[in-house]
Amino acid sequence: AEFKTLFDYKNGFFVQQFTFPGQYGTHIDAPCHFVPDARTLDELELQELVLPLIVIDQSERAQQDPNFSLSKEDILKFEDEHGIIEAETFVAL
Repeated sequence: AEFKTLFDYKNGFFVQQFTFPGQYGTHIDAPCHFVPDARTLDELELQELVLPLIVIDQSERAQQDPNFSLSKEDILKFEDEHGIIEAETFVAL
């Protein structure tokens, strides 16, 4: 992500420009995005796009360490505390 200040208060108002690559944000990646000749978005059924959600909140750790990366051990610890993450579950960090 790129953040650029276009105007600041000495110009009379504060304006920033935010630029993000296309892969940022909430979106759907169709299988063809990763596998040649796989299904495209229009070939997916709606029920395939709705999954149970688990959130592994590591915001405090990420705030303390900007290079923080979730590990397998972090996920196993989460499961020890909250139960096994079932197959076909969407996990958000």
